[in-house]
Amino acid sequence: MWKLRFASLGLMLSAVASSWAAAPLTVLTHEVQPFGWQERGQSFGFAYELVLETMQELGDALPIDFVSFRRGLQQVQSQQKKVFFILNRTPEREHTVKWVGPLIKSSTYMYQRKGAGLNLRNLDDLRKTPAIGLQIGLSEDTYLTTHGFTNIYRSTSKALTVRALVNKRVDAIPLSQLAVPSLLREEGLPADAIEQTPLKLFDNDFYIAFSKDVSDETIQRWQKALDKVKRDHYETLFAKYFH
Repeated sequence: MWKLRFASLGLMLSAVASSWAAAPLTVLTHEVQPFGWQERGQSFGFAYELVLETMQELGDALPIDFVSFRRGLQQVQSQQKKVFFILNRTPEREHTVKWVGPLIKSSTYMYQRKGAGLNLRNLDDLRKTPAIGLQIGLSEDTYLTTHGFTNIYRSTSKALTVRALVNKRVDAIPLSQLAVPSLLREEGLPADAIEQTPLKLFDNDFYIAFSKDVSDETIQRWQKALDKVKRDHYETLFAKYFH
């Protein structure tokens, strides 16, 4: 009798484990143009479409939910079955998640108001700047904080950061080159409202992040599907959102 009970318990546990393994992933993203945003009940963006097509290639019809960057990062690093994009792959984050990508590469420079005349060529020059604005929790925040910067004023979005610069509440802000044109259009600002300085902080490799419990087999399937979508549609999507 006890053997039968243990066998039944084993079957139950196996069924639970199989059910958990088959549980769908929760796919999250955050709003930043031109990578992904919502407008009039619809979703758009280079990364949004790239990930959507990747899931279609996989045969997965999973919804993509928009959350704040901080919430998405926290969930993919601490919860199970989570997917979050776009995320810059940095040494600090390397072992906190699993990675598929890259989706796109860019570089982050410091920007100033048009005609401000700041001489920003290195971090020592930047330390002399009275106020640096940035979005809280992003790679730029981690980078400058790690390098001992205290003259930082944090906002909850890149749009607010750009507004702070234009309205003279801060003197310089870090931005990814690819994001600047869309950010300015979104805020109704002229294309030359801000200027890129010579100071590059770092290069960006933007990826899809997965919770560490996601199997390596799943990671490989996503990578293979993404690679195929990039071969077939990358240039068309890039032209749509960046040209």
